[in-house]
Amino acid sequence: MLVEFSRNIGISDPALAELLAVKEALSIFSKSEWSKVYHLVLELDASNFVYRIRNPHCSPASFKAFVQSYLAEGNKLRWEINLLDKNQNVVADILAKSGINHQIALLNFG
Repeated sequence: MLVEFSRNIGISDPALAELLAVKEALSIFSKSEWSKVYHLVLELDASNFVYRIRNPHCSPASFKAFVQSYLAEGNKLRWEINLLDKNQNVVADILAKSGINHQIALLNFG
């Protein structure tokens, strides 16, 4: 099952935007029936962010608390995070850029 979502967060730091996206994905998945049967696979094209999630002890202090709190929530679930080449993540890039000025959130199950 592929879930696409987009939400306007205004002007933000890219790392914070990625962090909020991971939080949203964990939230959507944890509230679904799928979480009882399947595991979640997050695919991101931000290598620094994926590294920080996989190695929270290497995150800057300002980022570490957020990462640890999201990982604590995620530890209740079965999930993994994968690094994609930017060229493989075209749909996510289009969603992110198209949602910059939108006030309505997008949630699509496909």
